Amino acid sequence: MLNKITRKSLLTLSVMSGMFSIAYAAETKTQELNQLETIVVTASGFEQDIKKAAASISVLSQEEINKKAYRDITDALKDIPGVIVTGGGSSSDISIRGMGSAYTVIMVDGKKVNTRSVRPNSDNSGIEQGWLPNIGAIERIEVIRGPMSGLYGSDAMGGVINIITKKNTAQWTGSIKLDTTLQENSKSGHLYQTNAYIAGPLIANLLSFKANGLYSQRDEDEIYGGYKEQKIRAGGAALSLTPNDQHTIDLDYQRSIQNRNGTVGKSISPVQTGRNPPVDSLTDYYRTEYSLTHRGQLGPVETHSYIQREENENPSRNME
Repeated sequence: MLNKITRKSLLTLSVMSGMFSIAYAAETKTQELNQLETIVVTASGFEQDIKKAAASISVLSQEEINKKAYRDITDALKDIPGVIVTGGGSSSDISIRGMGSAYTVIMVDGKKVNTRSVRPNSDNSGIEQGWLPNIGAIERIEVIRGPMSGLYGSDAMGGVINIITKKNTAQWTGSIKLDTTLQENSKSGHLYQTNAYIAGPLIANLLSFKANGLYSQRDEDEIYGGYKEQKIRAGGAALSLTPNDQHTIDLDYQRSIQNRNGTVGKSISPVQTGRNPPVDSLTDYYRTEYSLTHRGQLGPVETHSYIQREENENPSRNME
């Protein structure tokens, strides 16, 4: 009897071991397939397997973004090798491989975010990061380390960051995310953020819609030379027309407002160091973007063309 029980136990263990081996092999195979199916577009301008791309590329997927409590894109980029985020709070800037931030091209869906010209050198960094999509609207982030001036111009000597937003879906979906950061130091400003995203079909297999919204606030530090108060309000919408499987036409609109305020006695020292006494700092930035994009598949040839208009205002500097 003992021998029979022992044999049954061994048989059971063998079967269970085989099942675990099959499950592990299936999981490993799935992981390998997922790795093989990582598609990027930034390195060459068209879709290709990341392993065939002639550049050093990192991809931060939507799954990886959802695993961590990232507040915004700048926060997410800190985890990518070779990307350097300098400053902090409302004054962060992004660079790649030690090159200045002016040599890092930032794009959204393959279109440049060209707002650095509206920010004079005397303004703080971090303005451009305020124009980027909220974290809930992102499908993935592609980062190319190294010169890409041949494809994206001389300002891409450091590298390129391409933020790919979520595509319109066949079913309605949406998300709302609320974030609050309470500083341990009572003199540091707290952070509050709300972002929302919704997408779905208006006419099945023909016309779809998506929209996003963001409200972000960082309170002013009560530390001389600290971070100013920053408020960001942004929202946008897009229509996507797919008359057939070979053509997609997107119409996008995005509006963003940034306010940065510094108060004497809080982040600005009341001590006079020059000829004029210190005064409050009030700076507003406005950005409106319109774009019309066409993506096509003509046999083996992929096409991607767009018309984009970007309006930027900095009233405190009399710049448009």
